[in-house]
Amino acid sequence: MRRYYGPAITIQPVAPIPNRTGASLTTFYLNDTTAFLPHVMVSYFDGGTELVIFELVIDEDVVRVKAEDVFIACLQQFKTLRRGELGRR
Repeated sequence: MRRYYGPAITIQPVAPIPNRTGASLTTFYLNDTTAFLPHVMVSYFDGGTELVIFELVIDEDVVRVKAEDVFIACLQQFKTLRRGELGRR
């Protein structure tokens, strides 16, 4: 992100956000005080064999704080399912 947006961007870790099944998502808050930055937050869920990435990307007409609240609510509703095999009991 820093290479793309430049040195003015700040990337701050956010306290882990628990999802609906109690697993935590690693989240970072992105900001640039010198220009509009469409990428606001990035969250990662490490599922062991897969990595799920959530990004909050907004338009200049969007209220950033409200978008952040909706994004965090979405992360909190994300469910991780127990690993299984298809066709087996």
